Amino acid sequence: MPRDDREIQVNRIKQITCASCTHVIDITGYKPLSRQRCPACGVEFQAPGQIGQYVMFKRLAAGAMGSVYLAYDEVLGRRIALKIVSAPASKDDDLYEGALREARVQASINHPNVAQVYAMSEDMGQPYIIMELVDGGSVFGEIKDQGPMQEIDTLRIGIDAANGLYAAQKLGLLHRDMKPANLLLDRDRRAKVIDFGLAERLKNQGEGKVVGSPYYMAPEIARGNVADHRADIYSLGATLYHMLTGGPPFKHPGATPRDIVLRRFKVPPPDPAEHTANLHESTSRLVQSMMALEADHRPADYPALVRRMKQAIALIRRDRASPDDGDDPLQALSDAVQGRG
Repeated sequence: MPRDDREIQVNRIKQITCASCTHVIDITGYKPLSRQRCPACGVEFQAPGQIGQYVMFKRLAAGAMGSVYLAYDEVLGRRIALKIVSAPASKDDDLYEGALREARVQASINHPNVAQVYAMSEDMGQPYIIMELVDGGSVFGEIKDQGPMQEIDTLRIGIDAANGLYAAQKLGLLHRDMKPANLLLDRDRRAKVIDFGLAERLKNQGEGKVVGSPYYMAPEIARGNVADHRADIYSLGATLYHMLTGGPPFKHPGATPRDIVLRRFKVPPPDPAEHTANLHESTSRLVQSMMALEADHRPADYPALVRRMKQAIALIRRDRASPDDGDDPLQALSDAVQGRG
């Protein structure tokens, strides 16, 4: 389980300056990362703490592997994301090994649609990963706060995610946990894939491994079979479904995780158009094809998938007579069909 802010070990900071009134506040008696109020103006703030050369300000996200914090690198003078790994007993612990593996895998991928890992370190017995700060929040968080996402926006984010996963595939990697929580957005709404904690080398797979999130897990992984990049295409399709409808596929009242996994073997891939008004037919067909039960019925590879997403965007613009950013929808459609762009 992830630690909460009370369980992590961080060093105290002596004083800070209030961002609202510039009053200098003595925080030596405050618990790091606790909520406090400025004694001068009453504005609430979170008392920072420090680990290594990094000043931590607030928690951004939490998961099974650990918690991610907004932090500042005092040496290099930049904001970063810092992930503290959940309480490993030692360097021989599976959790520690998993964190080290995640850092190595993600650091090996140099692509604008994969969040960059800078380093991994340890302080006070706590391993932590230093990562690029992607400050637009997660796709999951945006859906939770604002509901379903716009169709063209969803497809554009899908293109970014596909390109990031393709970069991983070129290195022989399968992500195995593609879902809305593992897609971050920067301020320009460019998507970046994160969390390669379950990633596997395609050549190193063994039979019987069932990993991932039930709503997004590819059928072949649920069966414990060896998978290829089309398993990640399935999970990305389930992610797009969630983005378009506001909820994950195969969700039904009272379902256990096992029920959710088995449901994909009993019913066809759900149609997002049943939950989203005015969804274009090309988008609906694409998402369902990505979630086909058999891998051979999904888009064959990432370049083909990206072409279909671009084609869907062009068709939406053409049929709704709403070209975006000055683009010519007919030219975009022609380029998508011919594999350009």
